[in-house]
Amino acid sequence: MSAMRAGVELLPIGAMLDLGGRELKILALLSDAGATGDVYAGALGPDGEKVAVKVAKDGVAAGWLKRFEDERVTLATLGPAADQLGDEYGIEWQVVPRYLGKGSYQGRELFAMEFVAGESVPDLLAARGRLDELQALSIALQLFFVLE
Repeated sequence: MSAMRAGVELLPIGAMLDLGGRELKILALLSDAGATGDVYAGALGPDGEKVAVKVAKDGVAAGWLKRFEDERVTLATLGPAADQLGDEYGIEWQVVPRYLGKGSYQGRELFAMEFVAGESVPDLLAARGRLDELQALSIALQLFFVLE
């Protein structure tokens, strides 16, 4: 994984940023495979809460920047809705990470969200192959409630 694009580092490791009045330190690159942005690990605020930070890639077309912004707005909206559904149905789950705010670095838009440890579905499939029925239904049920 490389955080460099044509000699431009998207977020330098160790950079200190402002996220709505809270200090955000960039710790490490987690993924540069996203279509609209790269994801970094960060530490937020005086307690150093571990967060994920997504920053828009350079040179993406206007449509991709809209997609990046749509992703941010969706995350900010779905998190509270998923929590409410979980409370309503008596389900404890971590379907959508908490949205923590937006900011920018050298003109690039970024947003922070709760860091959720675990495997992505593509990683799970690569490691285990086909999911059994119960695993597939569990994932489908979580998606259903979020998108309902």
